[in-house]
Amino acid sequence: MFSPYGAASDNPTASWHPEPTFRGTYSILSTCIVTLGLCVWTSLHLNIPAYGKASQQWRKKLVWLVVGLFAPELVGLSRITPPVDELTVFRLLGPHTHSAEKHVRFTDS
Repeated sequence: MFSPYGAASDNPTASWHPEPTFRGTYSILSTCIVTLGLCVWTSLHLNIPAYGKASQQWRKKLVWLVVGLFAPELVGLSRITPPVDELTVFRLLGPHTHSAEKHVRFTDS
């Protein structure tokens, strides 16, 4: 019978390989995880934190790092969806914010 993956004896299951004589499983996995972590860390561009909130910024970035390691599409999706800007808020509030809307238009350009 045809076997596309070969016979069972020809295709052994991979196992954990030790370090001393050659590059083992731990060194391959650890370097891959560190490299992926550094790539995700440098790709995260969070908003500038408020004065005195730098420690909260580090915690946020660590949370986004974990999210980026396991679900990188969520990091990209969070940046694709545009935040609501001030001009949209002023338009939703109605005619009472006419002077503030002019100010926002002047500062946005």
